[in-house]
Amino acid sequence: MKTSLIITGTLLLMLLNLRVFSQGLEYGLRGGFNAGTPYGKAEDGSTGKPGVGPAFGLYFNAQLNFKWQVQAEFLYSKKGSSFRTPVSGDTIYKDTETNPGHTYYWHTVYNGWVEGEYDNTYLDIPVLFIYRFNPKWNIMFGPQFSYLLEGDNSGTADIEVGNPENPFTTVEDEPFDQSEHLKTWDYGVIVGGKYHITHKMDISLTLSSGLVSIYEKNYKYLDKTIRNIYLRATLGFRISRDREE
Repeated sequence: MKTSLIITGTLLLMLLNLRVFSQGLEYGLRGGFNAGTPYGKAEDGSTGKPGVGPAFGLYFNAQLNFKWQVQAEFLYSKKGSSFRTPVSGDTIYKDTETNPGHTYYWHTVYNGWVEGEYDNTYLDIPVLFIYRFNPKWNIMFGPQFSYLLEGDNSGTADIEVGNPENPFTTVEDEPFDQSEHLKTWDYGVIVGGKYHITHKMDISLTLSSGLVSIYEKNYKYLDKTIRNIYLRATLGFRISRDREE
């Protein structure tokens, strides 16, 4: 909560300062879609499909001079994908069947597959520095802050515990849910371009990549970094402006 208040307060101060020192502030609506996936170093044999989801909200654009602008966006953003990946490792098996009335703990291995999906909803807040080549074409880059509104990372697992030729036990379609281990805040960078279709409409294409894992640092079942990597296409519609072209 403290981090969210700091970031929100900083962005509001930026907008207020830009309103005072810029050559004009415009605002409008922006909507489109995301396509991509949370990505990390994949295990051999892994497969998956990128997800596609809506992205829409508001933007505020401040013109600093003839060539440079700063734009902040506040977008309701769905980010998902599906995956199937092999899993393996060491585990301790609790044995109560070999000798009824006694419990044994065996150090053994497990192997299997997990299938699942991401269905995460963020408030994306990109802060874009825009360079204007001409009245039509612009390039954009900057940081992006993303607040997790609702996270879902769940699926099922098929696992064999013990030697694959003679396993202790087998589980099929065992549900798992890692949603509570997703981080509340995600931080990344974003680059892209914008083309002005008309005086009031533009289309933009951006690519964002997370700088940190979407999972909590101490989550014991993942020892790799999983980053959000998404392509976003949006259409912008200018509602108001108070600056001259």
